[in-house]
Amino acid sequence: MTNEQQVEQANLNFYQAMQNLSIDMIDDVWLHADWVRCVHPNWETLTGWEGIRQSWVNIFQNTHRMHIQPTEVSIYVDSQFAWVTCVESIHTSVRGRMSVGFAQATNIFKRENDDWKMVHHHASSLPREMSLSGTAAVPSTN
Repeated sequence: MTNEQQVEQANLNFYQAMQNLSIDMIDDVWLHADWVRCVHPNWETLTGWEGIRQSWVNIFQNTHRMHIQPTEVSIYVDSQFAWVTCVESIHTSVRGRMSVGFAQATNIFKRENDDWKMVHHHASSLPREMSLSGTAAVPSTN
């Protein structure tokens, strides 16, 4: 696999972890360091692995279902770092309420031995409209 393909897979693993509401998968994706950072949409910046991990625990505990589809993906890789930009189409079910939103995301990865580990995730809400007709349903996770 090329470096770009490895980074693309690491990025997909991140979105799969969110879709599966899996803290174990999140643990595998992220670098566990005091200097890593995460900005969820409409949140303050979180610094350090412990705080970031706890944010995912809280999100997963309060979310029944989540489906995130990254689109408009762009990947840049150098020798030690790589970054991915994309638009996230986010479908969630929280407390029986279905919502659809969009975010612009930047995901930064650092090469650690033969793996690419996430060191920064920043997602900002995008003001996009989506029209739904009929009864809304949570997208399939298949």
